[in-house]
Amino acid sequence: MQLKTTPAARSRVPGRALILLLPALVMIGCRKQDAPPEAQRHERPTGGPTEAAELDPMARFEAMMLRYTPGPHVVVEGGLPREEVRGSVFAWMSREGRTIDTPWLVLNGQLLAHRAPDTSLSSRGPGLELRRDGIQTIIAGVPNALALRVSDPDGLTDIVGFHIAFQDYLGHFYVPAMIGGEVMPEDPSDPGAISLHFGVETPQRPDGSLATHEPFQTTMYVAAIDRARNVSQYVTQQLQVTPLGTGDVEVTLTMSQATDLDLYVREPSGAVVYYGNERVANGGQLDLDANAACDSNMGINNEHIFWPAGAAPAGSYDVMVAHYESCVGGAPVDYTVTVENCGETVVFAGRFAGGGDAEACMHPSNLDSRPEWCQHVVKFQVDPCEDLQ
Repeated sequence: MQLKTTPAARSRVPGRALILLLPALVMIGCRKQDAPPEAQRHERPTGGPTEAAELDPMARFEAMMLRYTPGPHVVVEGGLPREEVRGSVFAWMSREGRTIDTPWLVLNGQLLAHRAPDTSLSSRGPGLELRRDGIQTIIAGVPNALALRVSDPDGLTDIVGFHIAFQDYLGHFYVPAMIGGEVMPEDPSDPGAISLHFGVETPQRPDGSLATHEPFQTTMYVAAIDRARNVSQYVTQQLQVTPLGTGDVEVTLTMSQATDLDLYVREPSGAVVYYGNERVANGGQLDLDANAACDSNMGINNEHIFWPAGAAPAGSYDVMVAHYESCVGGAPVDYTVTVENCGETVVFAGRFAGGGDAEACMHPSNLDSRPEWCQHVVKFQVDPCEDLQ
């Protein structure tokens, strides 16, 4: 058994461009016809010169996924091939028509230059509350979800949208409650439960400066609006933006609760980066370890491993997640793993329940033999990134 220790402070560099990869997005769930015409154009083919430049998004996604073999206990939540990153094919989701600049992005959100409207005084206005407590850690380039519960005296169909603002950043976002004809609530057993998906492109402070070493905090404000234009009280969520290392290959673990899950990545040489081996010879390193032994970095709820630009060896990588210890009394915990591989991104989702196990999740015989403790997330192939530019 390998005991965990409190991680030392580490130097970090600015983040990278954000890609919001969520169930409502292409390539998994968003219908191509929902996009404005300019967002449906594709400038680059997925593979070699014999492929058609007009490959549609699903064809590009399927070609990309040939490099990824998910484990048996995870699902693929979304993906974005490198061609779409280069062509900014999803700019309509976040940046089209902006007249002000902000590093924040909100899925399906329209950025408006003026300040968010004030709360209405009507007693028949909508209600809104957070479904989770605590500070939410934000990593540049990694999608996030704010769990909310909405109510309205005239029924949920009376809700038309949400106003979202970030303290001391310009403007605010408006998100409609109906996307592509589908109502936002996500759980039939809890119709008022919704999640608003958002993220930050770079760890940029309100004054425009980039955080390179130390995290900083800001506040997210959200209100619901009904058909009569009544605006609910704003709920506030404290955010901690944490700058991390960047590179050609990055793997980020995000967990839904403050519990001790651990991220492992085995590189082609066989070396494994994890909390017991934070750095390997070619530069791969763990620079964020969350909720260690339910004592250190509590509430961070993210772990991050990366290989600096030019350092990631070509070959096969394996990603594992282990349930080291439950800090939430054995309650279920959902997680996502975001793999950024030479410009393309894929997001996987899984779940743990129970008490966990302090053994290391590295040996092939461990993988998926006890899925309540150790899960193989994905095996993926890295080609030399310079060959893909």
